[in-house]
Amino acid sequence: MSLRHRPLVRGMSACLTGALLSGSVVVGCASSSGGGSKSDVQSSTGSDSSSPKDDSGTDGSDGSDAADASDGTDSVDAVDGIEGVDATDGTAAECANHAECDDATKPFCDSDAGKCVTPPPGSAIGWGPGTSVTMPVVYEPPRAYQGTSLDFHPVRDELWVALREFPTDEACEEFNATQAGCQELEGSVAIITGAATENPKGKIMKDINAWHFMRRPTGLSFGEGDFFATCGEARTGNYEDDMADFMGPTLWSADPEIFAQDPGLGLNGSHMDMLHLTPFCMGIEHEVNNVYWTFNGQVGAVERYDFAEDHGPGHEDHSDGTLQRFITGQVKRVEDVPSHLAYDAATGFVYIADTGNARVLRLDPSTAKPGQKLPAYEAMVESREYEGADLLEIVPPGRVAVPSGLILHQGALYVSDPSTGRIYAFDLKGELLNELDTGLEPGALAGMT
Repeated sequence: MSLRHRPLVRGMSACLTGALLSGSVVVGCASSSGGGSKSDVQSSTGSDSSSPKDDSGTDGSDGSDAADASDGTDSVDAVDGIEGVDATDGTAAECANHAECDDATKPFCDSDAGKCVTPPPGSAIGWGPGTSVTMPVVYEPPRAYQGTSLDFHPVRDELWVALREFPTDEACEEFNATQAGCQELEGSVAIITGAATENPKGKIMKDINAWHFMRRPTGLSFGEGDFFATCGEARTGNYEDDMADFMGPTLWSADPEIFAQDPGLGLNGSHMDMLHLTPFCMGIEHEVNNVYWTFNGQVGAVERYDFAEDHGPGHEDHSDGTLQRFITGQVKRVEDVPSHLAYDAATGFVYIADTGNARVLRLDPSTAKPGQKLPAYEAMVESREYEGADLLEIVPPGRVAVPSGLILHQGALYVSDPSTGRIYAFDLKGELLNELDTGLEPGALAGMT
């Protein structure tokens, strides 16, 4: 992650990807080497329903204004010369450029057919000649943070961003604890209301025991029923010299009456549940109900957690939880770089940014068989290794130097590379569809949503 402070910023496009910076966030994408300019952001909450436009007013083929390449005549078809007539079947052309497509579901002008259509796969990071990337400010925090992950609230017009402090050389050990050393372990959340509007508002919230429950977060994912989960790049949730590798994902309520509020005497923070078998967690993704997938950076595995019923704010009964661990030793963590996951509800596949091995994988957990039990620090319904799962290399090494952020959207995988500042779009067979050069410095990009 870059150490330079940046404001939170908002990009201009219909792109559903939000690229996260250290201390900043880009909601949406603009044009680049892979895409042309658009107008307003259309967030994944649908809070902005305006359709994308092509700022240049051209069809991207030759730079002329709605002109055919053969003779430069305004809106003239190359075959029959009849103005505004489609070249293929003689019907009136619906569009000559993207600006003429005002249906939000069909914002892309197929210039060959003269029709407004659904954008092709990979176009969430733009289309057209690609000339610029625009990032207007969304929210500037009072001081610098490292941003690692972000997600839109499924109902409210809110963008939630996982933040962590910059690391220090100060100690946080049982008999050698400094205030600075322990405080830098505490994560927090920026909540931005109206991120896709002209007047966004933001605030930062932190749990009273973020030292344990939101330690150095790398991932944030919304689930169902106003719940979300986080996990963090930490070995333990106690003093740093504690021998127990006691860390894992935390379940939270996004209810403003609960999250980051004091639950009362004898209760421990506002968390709703926590399980403790994923040290150095580098990413988290929701599946269904209170089920989440995590990237275990300590043992190089991907895991399926089920919190089952939450225990309420600040309680500690975790006995109904389950852990299923897959592909141990086959993925690799890179320090300070999130390794995000994407879940495909239609197939049950889990896509993995295997950052340390410079590749993107597809896991089919349905093909695995139960293996050995795993020791747990607390009573659980199940904690077990699962073996023999099919694992397919979708994007092999050499295509993306440092895969980190990952989204599955409309049949395409979007992968961010913090080492180059680029976002790539691949089909589900690993063929490159598109790429966006954000122009950001190395280390700036992280999560996407």
